[in-house]
Amino acid sequence: MSVKKDETASFMLRFTQKIFKNEEGEPQVQWRGNIRHVQGGDEKRFSEFDDVVNFIQAKLAEMTLQQMEDKSPEEQKGILSKSFNLWKKMTLNAPKMVIETIKDPKKGVENIQKELQEASGFLNFDLQAKSIVEGFISGMHKSPFHGFSAEFAEHKIYNNGESTRHIDWKLYGRTERMYTKKYEEETNLRCQLVIDASSSMYFPDKLAWNKINFSAHAAATLSYLFRKQRDAVGLSFFSDKLELHTPAKSNLAHHRFVYAELEKMLFDYDTTSIKTTSVSSNLHAIAENIARRSLVCIFSDMLSSENTDDIFSALQHLRHAKHEVIVFHVRDKEKEVNLDFDNRPYTFVDMESGESIKLNPNQYKDQYKEMADLKKKALKLKCGQYMIDFVDCDINAGYDNILLQYLIKRQKMV
Repeated sequence: MSVKKDETASFMLRFTQKIFKNEEGEPQVQWRGNIRHVQGGDEKRFSEFDDVVNFIQAKLAEMTLQQMEDKSPEEQKGILSKSFNLWKKMTLNAPKMVIETIKDPKKGVENIQKELQEASGFLNFDLQAKSIVEGFISGMHKSPFHGFSAEFAEHKIYNNGESTRHIDWKLYGRTERMYTKKYEEETNLRCQLVIDASSSMYFPDKLAWNKINFSAHAAATLSYLFRKQRDAVGLSFFSDKLELHTPAKSNLAHHRFVYAELEKMLFDYDTTSIKTTSVSSNLHAIAENIARRSLVCIFSDMLSSENTDDIFSALQHLRHAKHEVIVFHVRDKEKEVNLDFDNRPYTFVDMESGESIKLNPNQYKDQYKEMADLKKKALKLKCGQYMIDFVDCDINAGYDNILLQYLIKRQKMV
C-alpha cells in the first residue's frame, strides 16, 4: 500500500487600513484585506472575515480531495465533513483573533494555534477513545479485561509452538502435564448510553470544553471499551424530548454510527436555541424501548425544574425492568461546585429559561456550596435506595473513574 506524503497549505493575509471623513466630517476607519494561497497562487479580496474562512475551506477541500482520489464518495464526504467542522469554531472567533494578531503578532499566532488545537480535539472520537482506554489499562497493575470478556470453558493438551499465556500451571503442578485453558467469549451484555443534551449541558462555554463535550467523549470512550469487550451498545439523546434512540448492537458499523452521532450532536448544535430538560418522561420512554436486560449509563447534570420524585420514578422504572443503572452526575467542579469566580459582580443567565440575575458570587459562595452539597447527598441517597450507582464527574478530571465504574458493574452482571 502506498503512503501519500503530507501536504501543506499556506495562506498569506494582507490588511489595508483606510482613514477618511464621512459626509458629516467625522473620521472613519475601514479595513480591507487580501488573502493568497501560497502554493496555488490564487487570491481573493475581502472585507468580511467569512470570505476568508470560505476561501480557506475551499482550498483545503481541493487538497483533501486530491489526497482521497482512491476513496469512495461516502468516505470522501465523511472526511470533508470533519475537515470543515474544524473551522466552525474558528469562524466565530476569527475577527477577534485577527485584531489581536495585528496588535501583538506573537500572541495572536499563539492564540490561533490554541484555537486549532481545541477545535481538532473534538474530532477523531475513535482514536481518542482508543488512547484513553489503553492509557487506563496500562495504568492498572492487573488488566481489567481478565475475567470480563471471557469465561473459562475447558482444558486442552498443550502443543509445542503454542502460546504459553494460558497454560494452567497449577494443574501442571498436580499432573506434571501441560494443559492450556480454553475460553468462551462472553458477548451478551448490552449497554445503553443515555446523554442529557439540554441547554444546561453546554455550560460553561457553548463553543469550548463543556459538560456535553465531556459526556460525548466519555460515551465514545465507553463505546470503544464495549467493542473491545464484544458488548452491544445503544445510544440515546434527550432534552425536552427524546431526540435519538438506537437499539444496542455490537457490530463495527454500529459503533462507527455511534461515533458519528456523537460528533453530530456536538457540531450541529444551534448556539441560539434553548432546550429544556425533561428527565422523567424521556427515561420512561427509554425504559419502554429497551427490550432486553441492559446496563444503562446516564450522563446528566440533573438540572431540571421537574419534581425529584418524578425523576426517581423514571429511574425506578428502569430498575423494575431488570436494568442495571449508573448515573454519571456531570458538573464543572470549578464553576458549579466551588463557584470559583473573580470577586466582582456577574450577570448569570439560566441557559434553559433565559432568566438572568446580577450578583457577586463570592457573597453567596458558602450558602450556595451548602445547598449544592445537600442536593448531591439527596440524589446519592435516593440512588442508593434504588440500587443505582451514583458517580460524581468533574469535566476536567478525566475518564478513569467512569471506565472503572463500568468494569465493576459489568463484573457483577456477567
